[in-house]
Amino acid sequence: MESPDVNILVNAFRKDSESHALCYNWLENKINGSAILAISPLVLSGYLRIVTHPKIFTNPSSLKEAMAFCEIIRSSPSSVMIEPGEHHWEIFYNLCQKYNPQGNQIPDVWLAALAVEHNCHWITLDQEFSRYSGLRVALPR
Repeated sequence: MESPDVNILVNAFRKDSESHALCYNWLENKINGSAILAISPLVLSGYLRIVTHPKIFTNPSSLKEAMAFCEIIRSSPSSVMIEPGEHHWEIFYNLCQKYNPQGNQIPDVWLAALAVEHNCHWITLDQEFSRYSGLRVALPR
């Protein structure tokens, strides 16, 4: 099971991104394939926050277009939504104790704990995630 980071969805959606083709092709293969694609609502909301942000993009995406992209992903038969479960807080807490994250690193640790709990490969362009023990990190292929 694979779970995409926010940056994968942003790059797959934004045609003006340097990694668009790589991320788009990866995501298209996953949503049209038979392997399970694990989607976090936090990742979807993070993607929406970024692609619609006028301080990040000169021409931000409309919320309508960005939400439609979310619905394409969510409606795929291979997609499942994953939420924090019984052991999430313990995993998150232990990662926080070990790595002492601050600021913007906190949601990254939260997502790392979610992927660990659900035994997902975490697909990301952000190699900072590779430092978290127990998290299996991969680039989109």
